[in-house]
Amino acid sequence: MAEIDPPSRKQLCMRIDVGLAMLINGVAWMFTWATRRKRIYREREQSGQSEEEKQNQNDEEDYVLPALIQLYKRRGYFEEIINLLEAGLILEHAHMGIFTKLSILLSKYKPAKFMEHLKLFFARINIPKVIKATEKAHLWPELVFLYIKYNEFDNAALATIERSVDAWEHNQFEDVIVRAANVEIYYKALSFYLRVEQPTLSTDLLTVPIPRIDQADRSHPSYLLRARIANTCWE
Repeated sequence: MAEIDPPSRKQLCMRIDVGLAMLINGVAWMFTWATRRKRIYREREQSGQSEEEKQNQNDEEDYVLPALIQLYKRRGYFEEIINLLEAGLILEHAHMGIFTKLSILLSKYKPAKFMEHLKLFFARINIPKVIKATEKAHLWPELVFLYIKYNEFDNAALATIERSVDAWEHNQFEDVIVRAANVEIYYKALSFYLRVEQPTLSTDLLTVPIPRIDQADRSHPSYLLRARIANTCWE
């Protein structure tokens, strides 16, 4: 296979110039967009727009941001679009779409920064959309974190069990399993702890949710599992 010559200094400078120009234009667009949104908010308050009119304006704005992102991605300027969206986070009335799209981009291109971003801005993102991107990127600790913040404790517990090598942390899992609605998931958790040879830690699971388990059907086969683990812990 023939070797590809590295780009010349002139070519590199041209690429940098194009990237900077796109970034500057993007920043200008972002601030223009923010100004427009501010004006829209003010006009809504003054004119008493109908919900349909408000939704039409939101739909228009939700179209513009993905189009801008696609423009950058087609040219390979992933770093630049991430920097641009990060700069947009400080804008007044910053749209949820900025936080959400940035989350998705970080999950794809900068996973090391993803968890930090989620911890700071989880309340500003569209969590279901980011959950899909997180699953696709196979970022399991971040997936569990999002399930917890979305009050999807059953899914958080199941994701932890299924991806325990990356996502299991005892104190967090103990807090999650207490809030899980499905008793069957509790039994799965007990079986999981027995399987990963953590019988001493299983005592925490046996004590915290006892009232809910005692109200369950004691004839259920899984109830024997609980008794088995209890006996193992005290041997």
